Amino acid sequence: MHHWQEATHVTFGVLTAGVFTRSLRLEASIFNGREPDETRTDFDYEGRSLDSYAARLTWNPTANWSLSGSWAYLESPDAAVPDESMRRAHSRS
Repeated sequence: MHHWQEATHVTFGVLTAGVFTRSLRLEASIFNGREPDETRTDFDYEGRSLDSYAARLTWNPTANWSLSGSWAYLESPDAAVPDESMRRAHSRS
């Protein structure tokens, strides 16, 4: 369970895109949401796909304010419990 709470995540396969204006920014990614095994130097991609996704919207109404919100869906992130997927939401000002 502690792996689900880490701020950084090692994954094999990520596609990210973003669009922005002067005050708005939208970023989105699709990726393989499965945590790798304890051997971090091999590729654990067999049987996996880009099955998870995340998005973040940031609004900067002034030079002193920034508001953002993000949402993510991780498909089966932990091999120990492969039938459990996860949703995350976060906001920040």
